[in-house]
Order: sequence, then C-alpha cells, then structure tokens
Amino acid sequence: MTKHGIQTYVGIPRNEIAWFPTINLEQCDSCGDCVRHCKHDVFTVVNGKTVVAKPENCVVGCKACGWVCPVGAITYPSKDQLREMLKQARAKYGFSLIQVDKR
Repeated sequence: MTKHGIQTYVGIPRNEIAWFPTINLEQCDSCGDCVRHCKHDVFTVVNGKTVVAKPENCVVGCKACGWVCPVGAITYPSKDQLREMLKQARAKYGFSLIQVDKR
C-alpha cells in the first residue's frame, strides 16, 4: 500500500521495516527459482548472480521464496525479530495492537 507515494505496511513506512530476504551468495547456485516465484520483483540477476534488488517490495512476513530455494540460500529475520521491528515502529508512530475504549 502507498500513502503519499510512500510504501507502507499497516501505516508504517515500509523502508523502516527491515523485512527482506538475504541471499548467501556462496550457497546460491543462481537457479532463478526465487526470481520466477516472486511476483513482487524483489530479485534480479546481475552478472549471473541472483541479488535482492528491491527489498522493500518484499511482503512483510512472507518467506515463500526461501521455501522454493532448492539449496536453502535465502534467509529472513526470525519471527521474534519481526515482532520487535513492528513493536518499535508502532511505538514510533503511535500505533498500538490493542485499542483501549476510553469511554
């Protein structure tokens, strides 16, 4: 989603959420499965190597490309790391998971 031309995730600027794949280039065999699988244009091939070209296009919480990698070269932050990132971003922007009824 975009807000004022800026990609957001639940109202948080997407560039402030460090959720994106990391490719172990020593392990990657550049088969291209992730490039073909990802519909969000996260990956590209440069000089025969697959790279994360547009990390902010990655859907927050999605690990599908890691699952299709036949050699396990793609990793993501842990669920705990994601929770902490979102918690900090929500606090920064004044969001809360629990809405308190102030009647």
